[in-house]
Amino acid sequence: MYLIISIMPDLLNELSVMGLHDLPFSEQERGELDQFIAVCSPFFVSVCQQKPDKSQHHLLLGVMTKAQSEAVEDYKQKSQSLQNMKQVFEDTVGAEQADKFVATDSQRLKVIATVWFMVQGYTGIDFSYANDHAEQIAQTLMPDSLIVSDADYSKTQSAEQIRSGFMQAYYVGVKQARKSRQSATLLETIKKWLR
Repeated sequence: MYLIISIMPDLLNELSVMGLHDLPFSEQERGELDQFIAVCSPFFVSVCQQKPDKSQHHLLLGVMTKAQSEAVEDYKQKSQSLQNMKQVFEDTVGAEQADKFVATDSQRLKVIATVWFMVQGYTGIDFSYANDHAEQIAQTLMPDSLIVSDADYSKTQSAEQIRSGFMQAYYVGVKQARKSRQSATLLETIKKWLR
């Protein structure tokens, strides 16, 4: 009799292997990330169960691509309303108080996109493809100017700063992939030596 052990896919673990903890998220962004992982985990498990012959890393790329695409579309649909709401705040309470307004849709998109770029880097997606998408998403976020980096401190980032942040996440993934390959190579060398 054989005992078959099935390892349940874990979204947080997969993202951690790819470098999630090396991404510089603010406290508010970490909250968005935690919420995203909680919502997306069951879907990731389902996808992995439906395609057990596929690499979980590549399935995660597909899941993140879908999540990113949905986040962009959701953001675009709500963008004008957010701009109007910010204008009402500025007109009613003044620009200084209105700057404390936090658009969670832009933060959500920024967090999901950042993780998506990290996964792209880890799975070996072409730099130019990632960079083009980083630029597009950064431009999408630009009209918002409601990206907040901390609860007590709001700052507007330029499109180039946002794109650069996305590409830093891409390189976190690239770096983690290299580490994983080196570890796997070392393990294979030890196994061969022991034979």
